[in-house]
Amino acid sequence: MGFGGTSLSGLLLALMIYILPSVIALFKNHQHKKSIILLNLVGGLLLGTGWLLAFIWCFISGKRE
Repeated sequence: MGFGGTSLSGLLLALMIYILPSVIALFKNHQHKKSIILLNLVGGLLLGTGWLLAFIWCFISGKRE
């Protein structure tokens, strides 16, 4: 495969890490999952600040009763 396969694998890995907070919030049925997803997808573009906040938030006040 050469160099092209390696860059594609790296891109897929980066995408999986990028959406990780959203996946965790959905899996935990977080009460603010829509807000976390929005912050993750939109705020993650701002130097990763939104991603970091969404990642922390997805572990706080977890499951909806």
